[in-house]
Amino acid sequence: MLLAVDVGNTNVTLALFDGERLAADWRLTSRHEWTADE
Repeated sequence: MLLAVDVGNTNVTLALFDGERLAADWRLTSRHEWTADE
């Protein structure tokens, strides 16, 4: 198993690979209205 993480400015994308097969993927969106303190 391999977990790949792509961290961008507005999205974080996660992908889980089983060998060369993509087993699952997720995309998380950043919330722009939050401040750094939240």
